Amino acid sequence: MMRNYLKSFDLLTDEEVETFVQMTRPKSLKKGDFFVKEGTTSNEIAFVVSGTLRSFYYSSNSDEITYCLTTKEAPGREGRTEGWPFEQEEDHTFPFK
Repeated sequence: MMRNYLKSFDLLTDEEVETFVQMTRPKSLKKGDFFVKEGTTSNEIAFVVSGTLRSFYYSSNSDEITYCLTTKEAPGREGRTEGWPFEQEEDHTFPFK
């Protein structure tokens, strides 16, 4: 799945795609888990296989502001969607080792 997604951009050689895939490992997040928290630095990137990954921050009034919803890549939607499909039990990501 990740190979096909990376190849769909027609930017990387097959060797570069394979190198990238070999540098990753699966990681599962349960609903309510955090991929990265405020005040920390992450050296990981996410490739969502199923579920929804929500990016948000807290406003000066302490309100949660959602600025990005990432879902499994959908043709023509670049892996992003609007709406609130937060009923998934798990989000799957593929961060670097």
